[in-house]
Order: sequence, then structure tokens, then C-alpha cells
Amino acid sequence: MLTITVEGATPDEIARGIAAAEAVFREAGIHPLDGANAVFDVEGWDIKGLRGRLSNEVWEHFDVWCRAERAALEACCGNWAKERWPETPWLEYIEPERSRGFGS
Repeated sequence: MLTITVEGATPDEIARGIAAAEAVFREAGIHPLDGANAVFDVEGWDIKGLRGRLSNEVWEHFDVWCRAERAALEACCGNWAKERWPETPWLEYIEPERSRGFGS
């Protein structure tokens, strides 16, 4: 499940942002979890001093995540004054709960 956090946004604005991000993932044919994993991989690579190589697939998924984040921002904040826009929305993928409690 995708979520975004944009300070000062209404529930309707948030819903528009999420829908826009989901559309980017659908159009690209990748699951948002693949994008989230790519962000994790790129951030880890950066923390390690940019050592090693990341696959083309990771970079492609990272690019889709970035485009989804931008689409979410534009859909959510498009009618706001530009100076009110956050630099980026806080887009997250949260896996749905598999069970309601421990030991289930």
C-alpha cells in the first residue's frame, strides 16, 4: 500500500497524490514494492561510499519511484502556491498486514 505524507495536505489532496503515484507504477509495469526496494538499494549504495555497481533493473525501478514521487507531489499540491510546496512528498510503501497478531 502506498502512502504519502505532505504537511498541510487535506485527505482529498493526499488521495490524489497516492492515485497519481499508483498510476506511474501501473504504467511502468512494476509493483511499488520494487520501487521501494530500489530506493533502499540506492541509499545503501550511497552510504557505502558508492562502491560496487547496482543493476540496471535497480536503477530503472529507482527512476520509476522518483517519477511516482514527483507525480504524487504535483497531484497533491498542484493548486498550492509554489513556495508552499514541500521539496518532496514522503512516499512510502507499507506492506499490508499478513495477520492480526503474534502467533496467528
